[in-house]
Amino acid sequence: MNKTIAAMTFRTTALLTASLLSANVAQAALTAEEVAQLGVTGTPLTPLGGERAGNAEGTIPPWTGGLSAPPPGFVPGGLHIDPFPNEQPLFTITANNYQQYADKLTPGQTGMFERYPDSWKMHIYPTHRTARYPDWVYEATRQTAQTIKLCGERCVEPESIADGGGIPFPIPKTGYEANMNANFTYYGKVVRFPGHSVVVTPGGDFAVSEIDLEFQHIYWMNAAEKPDVPFFNRNGGVWWCFGGMFTAPSRQAGQVLNGCGFMRDLRVDSYIYIPGQRRVRKAPEVGFYDQPAQGTDGLMTSHSRNGLYFSGSEEWFDYELVGKRERFMPYNNYRIMDPTLRAEDVVLAGHADPQYIRYELHRAWEVEATLREGYRNLQPRQVVYIDEDSWVSPMAERYNQQDQLWRYQERFVTYFYEPQAVFSAATVAYDMISGRWSSAIDSFPGFSGGHIDFDQPARFDLMTPQGIRMMGRR
Repeated sequence: MNKTIAAMTFRTTALLTASLLSANVAQAALTAEEVAQLGVTGTPLTPLGGERAGNAEGTIPPWTGGLSAPPPGFVPGGLHIDPFPNEQPLFTITANNYQQYADKLTPGQTGMFERYPDSWKMHIYPTHRTARYPDWVYEATRQTAQTIKLCGERCVEPESIADGGGIPFPIPKTGYEANMNANFTYYGKVVRFPGHSVVVTPGGDFAVSEIDLEFQHIYWMNAAEKPDVPFFNRNGGVWWCFGGMFTAPSRQAGQVLNGCGFMRDLRVDSYIYIPGQRRVRKAPEVGFYDQPAQGTDGLMTSHSRNGLYFSGSEEWFDYELVGKRERFMPYNNYRIMDPTLRAEDVVLAGHADPQYIRYELHRAWEVEATLREGYRNLQPRQVVYIDEDSWVSPMAERYNQQDQLWRYQERFVTYFYEPQAVFSAATVAYDMISGRWSSAIDSFPGFSGGHIDFDQPARFDLMTPQGIRMMGRR
């Protein structure tokens, strides 16, 4: 079949129901019949809405509950040991053979083979559907899916959420719903680690910034765990917060940054403490659509940090749920977190070193965001791919004003044992035109000999303007 016709057929037939819905998202709570499809065993769908069955070829296995236990030697709060240390790639995709696998590659991956034919490779490993979540996450999802109500195009009514959160739309019918799932996906309640932003020139020279980070996923906390402080109770209650202090380079050391998103107002309420000025100021540019993401030298925007992140006070994009397809995606990337690795080991001109990246075949939802008339954005068209088992977005493509493929983005998603959740070991954005690339600040914890720690209490004071002032003066 002609590739153009095949693509048109896929887009036309993949999700007929989405084409019948208007851009204004309708009430989307699941029916009892739909909820009955979700379950740990004996149902066609997993508790979070993924297809339980494998594929016909056997290259994607059925979901059997995820990774049942950590590997021997793992200590909670410590280094996340690779559960598949002796596995070898099934095969490697290169510039010489990538066309054989075109139906499993995204346009961004194809573009990387064409842009870097001598160095870009994809080592394909056996697929492991490791995603596993606590029973209370499954139950919260089941409850929320039956009560969810929308307060606008891309925000949900706090009163319609079960105590403890829940994936809002485990059976998505629109692009908004699938993207909301990616925004609300569970990755633990508190995550703390040393993050590294690497900015790389076309020739391979690079600079590294380091920040001690903490993410708080308050949406997933129960009522007793949430902070009972007026700052967090505005606008329907806080959804998530982040905070951190830069420790390198020296010109940034001591700078403290934080921000929170709220259920009824998805603008990030963010602040920054600048040591030289010894004051806290509001930082409205943090988290707003196409404003540069911190530490990326403009190569990533706030909207594109993690898939398609909701930001701003109104919606600028329309979201189409294109369908679901098998894709090679970075998955179970334990090796990239090795604390003996340094930036000089991983950084190549144009992209990260492929020898440290593991790809597996999984099914991914595809969502295309198109800028609405009357708005302007650096990236007016964006496509994201969302893992069916975790609702994490491992790949994305960003297009410029001329609709050229501009940036290809990857998240090295990995299953973590303490929270029983999928999170990212790094997020990288490759500029397909200039040859520059960067990682987000929440990347490569091992570069400082550190690791991602899910075993720490939340520091709620760090997330307020008063808190970062105190943090900056320590």
